[in-house]
Amino acid sequence: MELTLLGTGTPDGLPRPSCPCAACATARGPWARAATALLIDDALL
Repeated sequence: MELTLLGTGTPDGLPRPSCPCAACATARGPWARAATALLIDDALL
């Protein structure tokens, strides 16, 4: 069984509201990531 935790990079989450930094701007764009999730053997939970 293979477990992968997704979206666990920061406790604040991205993008932070009203933040002008480049990381938050990227997170709002077309490459935005989803919320925290768990991948078990390629099945997203």
